[in-house]
Amino acid sequence: MTPQHLEALDRANEIRLARAQLKASIKAGEVTVPEALNLQPEMVATMKVADLLKAQERWGDKRTNSLMRFLDMTQNKRCGTLTDRQRDLLARAVKN
Repeated sequence: MTPQHLEALDRANEIRLARAQLKASIKAGEVTVPEALNLQPEMVATMKVADLLKAQERWGDKRTNSLMRFLDMTQNKRCGTLTDRQRDLLARAVKN
């Protein structure tokens, strides 16, 4: 039986790898941000909304910060804490 801290470390590494793959899929256009928000809750829940937005092609700090201010979200907002209304607003803003 492995110690608990090693199991937690393995799980954290799995999540980090899954996030990296998700970001690559978003950048390649295979997955959209609204679709990503509905994926595996563990993987996306603790991810920052800004990081998810920046994974898109042609989305940098300036564009991301502008949208976050427009939607009245802090820069550290986590995907798991988004309300249904915020998810809907975000999905509509990214589609345009």
